[in-house]
Amino acid sequence: MTSSALATPAEFLDFVLTTMYRRMHDRPSDNFDPTYPPPGVWQELQFNVDVHKNYLMFFIRNHEGLFHTWRCLDDEYSKQLFIGLILFRLLGHLHVRLPIDGERFRTLRADCQTLPSRPSPLADTLGNALIERFSVPVTAPAIEVDCWRANVFYSFYMRQYHLDRDGARVAPEPGDHAVDAGACFGDTALAFAHAVGNSGRVYAFDPMQDHALVIRHNIALNPPFGNIALFQTGLADTDCDADAGRLPRGVDAGFSVRKHAGDVPLRRLDRLVEEGAVERVDFLKMDIEGAELAALRGAEACIRRFRPKLAISLYHTPEDYVAIPAFIRNLDLGYRMHLENYTISSGETVLYAIAR
Repeated sequence: MTSSALATPAEFLDFVLTTMYRRMHDRPSDNFDPTYPPPGVWQELQFNVDVHKNYLMFFIRNHEGLFHTWRCLDDEYSKQLFIGLILFRLLGHLHVRLPIDGERFRTLRADCQTLPSRPSPLADTLGNALIERFSVPVTAPAIEVDCWRANVFYSFYMRQYHLDRDGARVAPEPGDHAVDAGACFGDTALAFAHAVGNSGRVYAFDPMQDHALVIRHNIALNPPFGNIALFQTGLADTDCDADAGRLPRGVDAGFSVRKHAGDVPLRRLDRLVEEGAVERVDFLKMDIEGAELAALRGAEACIRRFRPKLAISLYHTPEDYVAIPAFIRNLDLGYRMHLENYTISSGETVLYAIAR
């Protein structure tokens, strides 16, 4: 049976487990990207038995919900990728090669690795030697940005959060008002600002003090992009007037509001639209370390009103594979869903959705 013929959760479960046992004998070579941050279990060279065992138990318990996610994906590539990502989490890079691991990925990676850089004053200010200044040549005019090299790779070379594949296009367009939830260094906000142009608008969200410092710095480096508004707050399904000064200082690309309950200033996107702080939303990107579902719930009225294009990170928790697609599906707005992955591991998976 091929995956496209799966009709029930039981068939889905049987297909994935059968494929898993067959893949256990595969040994793909050179299937590891040592440059992918942050280092974690999916990038480790050893086989972590407990991690894979726990995911197997999760998969079996949740196979029905995972089947419904698979079934709602709108194209065959996305369906195959979804199963591949499940298999990767079951077996790891020692046995499963994902479709992105090809000549294009490795060529772009090599090109980015050789991109010249200059010292950034932020490296000393923030005590982070990995922050460098780059002049990104893949845009015109070139964008100046102080960040990690990995940010340049994913935001500008891989064009993460921009889907344009086989007739499916989900991306910020000229004139759009785009939300960048999880702005971190501001590289994605700059990429969006370039895409929406002078007639568009970017609303960037990040609650951390030093991230806000970097974002403001990068906005100042690029005077043509005066269309970025920074909100030093997180997005959620509740409003919280916490003092951002209580949050840890420094750079933390994996900062999670869930680990700092009560200390993170939070806003519902719906409230910001009601207040006029956000005029409208045409494109909504979220990469907020497992807080995506709560932020989507806090944006439900906004999504129903504007039906924005969605680019939502799906890899931070196993449950998100089920819960986030279900939330979008249950809105009953006719969203067509697509999937893409931007690493050769199970990280940086983005669920794209566009309303009919």
